[in-house]
Amino acid sequence: MKSKRPLLVYLTPSVLLALHQVLQAFQLSSPFCRSYLDDFLVIPTVLGIWLCVARLFNHTIHTIDLYLAGFMGVAFFSILFEHILPKQLASTTKDYWDILAYSIGALSYLFVLELTPKPKSA
Repeated sequence: MKSKRPLLVYLTPSVLLALHQVLQAFQLSSPFCRSYLDDFLVIPTVLGIWLCVARLFNHTIHTIDLYLAGFMGVAFFSILFEHILPKQLASTTKDYWDILAYSIGALSYLFVLELTPKPKSA
């Protein structure tokens, strides 16, 4: 029988991101959190959803796939939200600290995944 990581590990970033959005709607978020918490949580959220879908289809994700997905997620969000959109939309600004937040979020999530039990072959 396969051992799977707890579902909570995959969904926690999504729940935290949604909770922060609610807090922002009620203006209960600090300026630092408003600026960087969403950026910190976006890569873990995307990876968590990807891993949930993979788990749903009983697909085993290897460690190298996780790190590659994390790197590609950081690259995609950095290019799109910190380079392309600020040139196209006056309402967005380029903030290199966001790239650091994406990177730290991805590395933190991958570190948490490494600490949780890994799936074992049958």
